[in-house]
Amino acid sequence: MVTPAGEAVRPPELRYLMAPIPGDRVYAPELRYLNQPKPLRVLTDHLGVPRMVAIGKKGKRVQRIRDRWRVDDGWWREPLARTYYELELAGGEIVTVYHDEVANCWYRQWYE
Repeated sequence: MVTPAGEAVRPPELRYLMAPIPGDRVYAPELRYLNQPKPLRVLTDHLGVPRMVAIGKKGKRVQRIRDRWRVDDGWWREPLARTYYELELAGGEIVTVYHDEVANCWYRQWYE
């Protein structure tokens, strides 16, 4: 995600994933983000439900919504409000995406 001033903004939860293992001496270049969400283009219907997802340069139609859930957290510091969808795309690929309700952006969430 990029701000109007052109500055890169990380999704809020990623700031809290970088922690050293107790007893290990860790330098900043050794730290890395885990399962960082990737920005995604999503075409929705009039209710905001995903109907097509851009994977690479191709758009894939959503065949079925396998699951949907909402996460609201951090209202006392930085609000986090997301609607997650587990989607089955045309061709059988299963992906998890979420809509960041605060920033009004879509992301693909990896679970590897």
